[in-house]
Amino acid sequence: MAVKRVEEPRLHAPEINGRVREAAAMLEIGPFLDRKPRQLAGGQRRRVAMGRALVREPAAFLFDEPLSNLDSKLHVQMRVEIRQLQKRLRTTLLYVTQDQLEALTMADRLVVLNNGQIEQIGTPMEVYSRPATTFVAGFIGFPAMNMLPAEYMRGLVSAESLAHLPIGADLIGIRPEDLSLERACENERSLSGRLVVLEPAGAQSHLHLSFAGIKETMVARLPHMPDVQEGSNLTFSIERDRLHPFDAATGKRVV
Repeated sequence: MAVKRVEEPRLHAPEINGRVREAAAMLEIGPFLDRKPRQLAGGQRRRVAMGRALVREPAAFLFDEPLSNLDSKLHVQMRVEIRQLQKRLRTTLLYVTQDQLEALTMADRLVVLNNGQIEQIGTPMEVYSRPATTFVAGFIGFPAMNMLPAEYMRGLVSAESLAHLPIGADLIGIRPEDLSLERACENERSLSGRLVVLEPAGAQSHLHLSFAGIKETMVARLPHMPDVQEGSNLTFSIERDRLHPFDAATGKRVV
């Protein structure tokens, strides 16, 4: 059966010009309307592309990695502008990205895909604070969530600290920011390791730690630059309710 193509109604020149001027004003590209595409900078071209979609007044927008290959400053600027645009238009916007920061900062509803399969759907904070699978836990959040076997964890911290975890939880996830550097002596919630690398990251720092018996390093993220030396032994506290239990075989969260 032949599919009949639905033709869009033709618009008169005054209405077309009105839509173009309105979209240009909204995107702040009015002064560039007379320029050729090759005369525009990267950010200006992205705004023009958005303007072409705006003038059609669609029921929904599809953005497929619109900010790729932009420098970091322009990337942040365009991210804010797209978010503001969506709020002004109050129109559904489907946004595809591999950048987790874009996803977390721009989404009202987040869908995490892995090889075409949905791993989790929720608000950005729901996905971040309670990842449904180890894939989500490792993909959302920077640095990635630390993963340690539960049996190994029991050798590092007290049994009481892990007693609340559900049956079947044989893999424990810990967010880097949930490791707090201890200044006092070790307690029953403490985890001690050797500092391998200290990475200054502006207003925060990343501490890469090694532990006897495992190959993987763990990462702690602190909101300051600690006065510590690489090679020294450090002790961190762990909050019981900040541990994420998973089934190692399925990769799914154990509720």
